[in-house]
Amino acid sequence: MSTNPILDFTMQSIIDIGVRYINGLKIAQSSRKKGKKIIAGFMPPMELCFSSDQIMPIWLPRFTEFPSGMIRGITVANKLRNLVPTIKLLNRVQNFIPKNPLSREGIDFTGFVKPFSGLNQLTEDSNYDRDSCIQMRICYGAYLKYHEYFDLMMGGFDANNCLYFAKVYERIGRKKPLFYFQKPFGDQNTPHAVELVIRELEDFFQLLEKLTGESIDFNKVKENMKLVNDVKKIAELILNRYYKKGYVPIHWPASALLHGAFVDYLSDIKFFHEKLRLLIAEIEANIKKGIIRNYKQENIPRILFVGSPGFDPVVAQIIGNQGGTLLYLDIFPNELRNQLIDLSGDFILKYADYLLGKTNFRRGIEDSLDFWLLQAKLLDIDGIVFNDVWGCRFVAPSFKLFKDQVRQELGIPVIRVNFHEFSENLGQMTTRIEAFMELIK
Repeated sequence: MSTNPILDFTMQSIIDIGVRYINGLKIAQSSRKKGKKIIAGFMPPMELCFSSDQIMPIWLPRFTEFPSGMIRGITVANKLRNLVPTIKLLNRVQNFIPKNPLSREGIDFTGFVKPFSGLNQLTEDSNYDRDSCIQMRICYGAYLKYHEYFDLMMGGFDANNCLYFAKVYERIGRKKPLFYFQKPFGDQNTPHAVELVIRELEDFFQLLEKLTGESIDFNKVKENMKLVNDVKKIAELILNRYYKKGYVPIHWPASALLHGAFVDYLSDIKFFHEKLRLLIAEIEANIKKGIIRNYKQENIPRILFVGSPGFDPVVAQIIGNQGGTLLYLDIFPNELRNQLIDLSGDFILKYADYLLGKTNFRRGIEDSLDFWLLQAKLLDIDGIVFNDVWGCRFVAPSFKLFKDQVRQELGIPVIRVNFHEFSENLGQMTTRIEAFMELIK
């Protein structure tokens, strides 16, 4: 067994983040009882919601209901600090546990996607546009099921490049209060761009004040944004200190968890900041103990995942079965996540500059392609999986251009995987990925 993602969940920080993730609906319900206003969103940045203590942001898929018995058991065990020792014990005896034939990790991770499949099915049953991507369908399904639990929907930002996202925001806005943020392409030098973004920010803050009945204290806003900046620094530190040196401190299941957590910072920036600081300490300790290994030194193939968001866990499991590991680093190779917010002077003006700075599209999808290529070079990876999600009209058409660039500049294999539904065409996918891994080995 070349990789062991289960070990990631023997870190208390990962467990604490996971427990808060699966309790998203319960936390939202509790917050509403305390008089807080709930703002839901599809994608980052949601840090603007920390402008008031009376606001709780939540990423729509966090409303997902996992089996209630499982949630209660995991939550109680974690409070008693018995969960991590239990996982460690199960990891030691996993060779005696019946395994999913597609997985050498001893746990069928595909079981964790079933609740999300349920949200996807809600969208299908509503006869919503079937040609939209899986992320869109899951988020819309969450809206259909849980719309009564939030007070306002916010969005826009980089969703402006996707017609489907724009359409679904429009549909939601007919039944729920909505703030759709208009962010133009270009940068600070684009005519009227700064003025437009400033006006949007002012309108949003006025809406928050109306929603909460309180004035925005921008000194308090800056205090929370300091934590947001520190979280971005920690994410960048993990990439630079560990992944670029060949370590794999977080495998794909925990990395996918962190990706979801980064959208709304698990509705509590102080909590999330504390857990990421703990994560760094645990990673350092595990490297010293030899628990976290250097895959580059051990010649374990590292396969970078790029393309549209959302993927079938089977892809990572097949690669693991072939002696490699999939690097799902969506939380790291993303300028929106690591670009810092200038907190000097007027906050609205500086945040407008931030949104129009390196975080913004200037050349459309080519910006993303350049960044993926840069990360592949810096990580010195062995191959790339390009995720072609059905219905993505922004990323999917760029595959040939990206593949040609990778071949010309890196000379490593690239495979395109199609994704529409979870657990579709497993036999065909297995055959193709196994052949791809043979090229690398």
